[in-house]
Amino acid sequence: MSNSKSGHVLYLMIHLPFIWWVKVGITSKTADVRAKQVDRAVWGKPRVIMAVWIPGAYLIEQDLHRRFSGLNQRFYKGDGSTEWFLFPVAFVVLPFMLAIWAGYVVAIDLILGTQFFEMGVEVGRLVFAWIVYLFEKIF
Repeated sequence: MSNSKSGHVLYLMIHLPFIWWVKVGITSKTADVRAKQVDRAVWGKPRVIMAVWIPGAYLIEQDLHRRFSGLNQRFYKGDGSTEWFLFPVAFVVLPFMLAIWAGYVVAIDLILGTQFFEMGVEVGRLVFAWIVYLFEKIF
């Protein structure tokens, strides 16, 4: 295993079938490769929800672990076992990761003169409106 402090990919995984456990970690590989490594150590299946490349991801990961230590859940022994948390952690980590991706898209827009961010916002609005419409029709 490589030096865990050298990873630059922050990832959020969920455990299947027990979706109340999420894993916040970093890797120097891809999040999918890391999920396969963890899969060998844990029963069930870890699945990547989101991953984002961040310079200095180790410091961010350690800060997130410290902030959510009260929700930490160690349910097995082995590779990655100390980085699992109860699901509410995802409600903070996922928007944080989305904001980083949005920042990258805004930077690309500024550099290239594109409007990818605005297009993404419009697509998001359409999807949200569609979900609300379906919800109203069902209930």
